[in-house]
Amino acid sequence: MINQYLKDIRGQLELLDGKAKYSQSAVARALDCNRSYISRVESGKEKQLSRAFLQKIAQYYCINETKVLMLGGYIPEVMSKKVYELDDISGLLEELIYLDEEKLGFIKVGLSDPDSLLALILEMQSKPLLEGVYRILANFNAKELKNLKDDLENYGPTSLEHK
Repeated sequence: MINQYLKDIRGQLELLDGKAKYSQSAVARALDCNRSYISRVESGKEKQLSRAFLQKIAQYYCINETKVLMLGGYIPEVMSKKVYELDDISGLLEELIYLDEEKLGFIKVGLSDPDSLLALILEMQSKPLLEGVYRILANFNAKELKNLKDDLENYGPTSLEHK
């Protein structure tokens, strides 16, 4: 997987910035290795790439080092430390792997905006309550629902808005 990813990135960079800077030979010179090594990496013949190589190539390509390390089979040090320090984090990471893109998007928004995260948590906590209310209301007919609405409008200091 890392092999194809690095090949694709180099190809995109060649298109954007030209072959002079991102040919296999140019990349090999910049990383102080042989062109044949870059070729073997991209073709998948090099199976276990070193952490140092992955970090250097991520820096040269200006791409996310964490992603490159993970695709290369390494856990970034900052993540290893958190897994060691916090017992629940490895389980959380396992759960995140199986979420679809929509749910991951909600989590990403929540993490970038604490207010959104709080709203998400409150929504998740209220769902069982809302589901229970829905199940109860589903048993009422239209006349009973209207009577319930009228009763709620007249109840206490709050009233429902008329639409």
